[in-house]
Amino acid sequence: MTTLLRGLAGLLVTTQVAAVRLQAQFYWFDDKGERAAIRAEFNRPFIKDADLKALTGGLALSVSGKFGPSTRIEAELPMAAGGLVGTSSTFTVGNPYLGIRLHQPGKRFSTQFGVRFPTMADLSLKSVVAVTAAAVSDADRQEAFFSKTVTARAGVELHPAPAGTLLTGIRLGTSVFIPTDGGSVEAFLDYGGRIGIDNSSVMAALALTGRWFVTSDDGSLADRTMHQITGSVDLRRGPVRPGVVVRIPLDETDLDWVLGVRMTVVP
Repeated sequence: MTTLLRGLAGLLVTTQVAAVRLQAQFYWFDDKGERAAIRAEFNRPFIKDADLKALTGGLALSVSGKFGPSTRIEAELPMAAGGLVGTSSTFTVGNPYLGIRLHQPGKRFSTQFGVRFPTMADLSLKSVVAVTAAAVSDADRQEAFFSKTVTARAGVELHPAPAGTLLTGIRLGTSVFIPTDGGSVEAFLDYGGRIGIDNSSVMAALALTGRWFVTSDDGSLADRTMHQITGSVDLRRGPVRPGVVVRIPLDETDLDWVLGVRMTVVP
């Protein structure tokens, strides 16, 4: 048990140091004009040699609201829960996110700015399983569970496809990780692309995302980049919209894959 806990802690530390897949809240722009949206999403990772309880992973509660014709405010509260089979479960609140997204109707690009605040307590051995599982389960929000780190990010997304059911997106941005305990500041180049369909009934997409650790010169380019594939399907009819997500890392890691479920409510 102690060996496994140390292994999971090592996975979390490696993730926090490398931090090469950390896309922030609402990576893609999916606004269809709704004034507001509320979302709950749970991600369950499948990690080699880790006998996790069924409901171990990351839970994110988020809300977005439109202010004016081109501005949307986004906020998120992340949580980690669960543990190993045969042990007690733990619950930890992560680092909240607050951001803004700008998009003028009819334009084929949007911009995003956001900050994740360092409110999470120091990681303890008791909570390492739940926090590690939550951190690695969603590459879009891993920094939600980094202690003593402020995350600031900005990005631009292009929407090349004309109006219709074809969904496309190309994203380029940067993330800056600022330790609050006097460590060095690190910067990353974020990039990704996706394609899918989007109509009044369903949105289904396949995305490839990655990150390049630009402030590090250790190892080869492959050592400083990581990538993942994400497939998602969301139903769009009615005010309550369920969805499912599958994530597969493309690099050597103890994480095999992730299954996520989410529910979006449009008041």
